[in-house]
Amino acid sequence: MSLLDLYFPKHCLVCRRARAEKTTVLCVNCAANLPTQNYGRGSLNQMLEQAQLNKEVCHAYAPFLNAGENGGLINVLYQLKYAKRAFLARDLVALASPGLDSFFEQHQFDVLAPVPMHFTKIIQRGFNQAALLTREIGKRYALAADPQLLSQLSRKKSQASKTRSERHELDVHLFKANSVRAQRYRHVLLVDDVFTTGSTLGACFEALKKQAVPEVSYLTLFYTPLEYAAKRPLEL
Repeated sequence: MSLLDLYFPKHCLVCRRARAEKTTVLCVNCAANLPTQNYGRGSLNQMLEQAQLNKEVCHAYAPFLNAGENGGLINVLYQLKYAKRAFLARDLVALASPGLDSFFEQHQFDVLAPVPMHFTKIIQRGFNQAALLTREIGKRYALAADPQLLSQLSRKKSQASKTRSERHELDVHLFKANSVRAQRYRHVLLVDDVFTTGSTLGACFEALKKQAVPEVSYLTLFYTPLEYAAKRPLEL
């Protein structure tokens, strides 16, 4: 594979068909039919309802729905994480911008905080995809990011290899918030790639609350509805 093929794949990363476009990783048809969830347009926010079942989460949003025919876009995230195409973080944030624009117009946050990854996994993968997404979002919306606010104390079992019940039972002591840095912020926006059960974000929420952070919200690029996740094997 040439360097050009790496950064500009010859096939659409959603439908996998050959494409002639050179300036995007999607074909014209897939780019025109992105499964973007607009924010604040009167539609039911299932992710927020799920997040608030046992946490006092202020806001929660994901611009892309990972369900049904709309689920093909998550292949771009697979390419970012497992094919190590880090540049796709920028492309995903750009594709999500219609929904993200509305979200950030309606809410203000002191800082963006990526869900941390254990250092051994960062060495293995080469990067933390949540940190890459946070950096791109921060640049696009002129928001400060603090990748050192949270840390992962031990390496957890891969989410992809867990059962649904195991995903819900994530150890709440897995993450730690820096006590000095946490005092600087009133409203922290946690950033991750996918919201399925919410257990990972929930564990980070608890770590921030232990340091008395007043308000915590969630932002992921993808949300997998519970009814959809129950019908097929877990992803990511």
